[in-house]
Amino acid sequence: MSTALIFALTLAGLGLLMLLERMGLPAPAAVTGSYVLMGVAAVALALLNMTSRLGRFVIGHERGARLTATSLAATLLLTGLALFRQAPDPAPLLLLVLLGWLGGLLLAGSRPWRNLRQPPADPGDSDPLAGGTGARAIAGLALLVLVLSGALLIWERSRMLWSPLLLGSDPNQMTSLALVTGALLVLGGMAGLGRLALVTLALVVLAALLPAAADVLRLAPMFPEAAALVPDAMARLAGWITNPAGFSGLSWPLAQAALTGLVFGAASGQALAILPGRPARLASGTAAIVVAALLCGLMMLAEWQIRAGIMGGLRAAPPAQWPGFVFDPALRGWLSVCGAFPDDPLAAALACGTGTPRAPLPADALRLSESLALPAFAVSLGWPVLIGHVWIVLPAWLSLIGFLVLVQVVATGLSERILFRLLRPRALRSARLAYGRLTVLGLAAGMALFGGQIGTLPSAFLLWLQAGAALLLAVATAIRIVDTLVRHPARRKERLPVPAPIEAS
Repeated sequence: MSTALIFALTLAGLGLLMLLERMGLPAPAAVTGSYVLMGVAAVALALLNMTSRLGRFVIGHERGARLTATSLAATLLLTGLALFRQAPDPAPLLLLVLLGWLGGLLLAGSRPWRNLRQPPADPGDSDPLAGGTGARAIAGLALLVLVLSGALLIWERSRMLWSPLLLGSDPNQMTSLALVTGALLVLGGMAGLGRLALVTLALVVLAALLPAAADVLRLAPMFPEAAALVPDAMARLAGWITNPAGFSGLSWPLAQAALTGLVFGAASGQALAILPGRPARLASGTAAIVVAALLCGLMMLAEWQIRAGIMGGLRAAPPAQWPGFVFDPALRGWLSVCGAFPDDPLAAALACGTGTPRAPLPADALRLSESLALPAFAVSLGWPVLIGHVWIVLPAWLSLIGFLVLVQVVATGLSERILFRLLRPRALRSARLAYGRLTVLGLAAGMALFGGQIGTLPSAFLLWLQAGAALLLAVATAIRIVDTLVRHPARRKERLPVPAPIEAS
């Protein structure tokens, strides 16, 4: 109920800001108000989802588990897709991210968290990774390294995206991100992240998908190649599999995409562990794929419309025929003409030296500012400029939530797989919850102290780290499968029939 209330208040606040902008509120003030509003909503969700239960901290809240688990899985998949959707040839990379996500979900599973769904009979839980051949412990270590490498990758590629929201003007200063990480994870853990992901996805649907979907889909026939992206990508992947010689030139980006999907799929295994059985996890995983694919496709269509539709139309027409939104004062800076920001068609012509706004400009005269592309697209569709800035904030929030989920998986992995096993293997759940929260605080403190000192991480290092962890996880999973196949028939043979009870006469 509290989550729905926060969502309704956030949506109402955004609507009020859009109305005030139409009534004359300056656009920068409205944009700042939207940032503050969404930040307050995130903090409120963290405060209202404080928990003292280990299961809720590690895998989430039982109430509304299907929605929150689906939202977390969709957010993780969408975060992985967003890392590669702006590549020159994105279709094979996006398909490999999806296939890697499915592979990571299958390899990770949810068995290590099975004793966290319901309160145990014994308050001192046994180690969920104990027993067997030791492959469970190896798989847990490999999974931890894999997710840690994914957290480093998304931090490396997305910190510029978070900079306007959290880090101020310098993306190398990690203090703000560390504070946000501690505030959102220490209190509610995975339960709070699930509610935050649910609210953010709901805002994406109501503030982006519904307003822009009709216009974007109407403009989609302008790009006939869009319908052939997935079949073409599958055909090329099949050709690379049958002809490995043609795969060598593209192996690095393709391997990076597949391993990134594997990382987010492994993290999704913990997010889906709150669900009671395989059918429920399968349904939530399928819904997550549909939601992530729909949102990613809408983002790509919007970007194509900006580049090919708006910019193509401006380059083909003289300044006198440009639409009026091009010179909107709220969008000043989104389009430069020969190095200047014109206020009218005549200024654009004078900047390029053509002398008249009825003459076409040189082909390379126009430059688009990526930071204001979505606000310009929103104004071109007739929406307030504020909603374009909201379209910038929401993907940034989704990628930040994906990063926080990876940090949560790393923190709980360290506390459950290392601290709990080494320090007190029969610790009460309260002690295990304290381990988890102290680990989150330790990661946040390390982020604040040393995050700004870490330079650009070599992509080859991250790739080999992910590849090694994935190979170790695959080997450990194969050992566990063989061990299960060998032990199960023996247990069935040893099982004796239970005698029927004798009733008293």
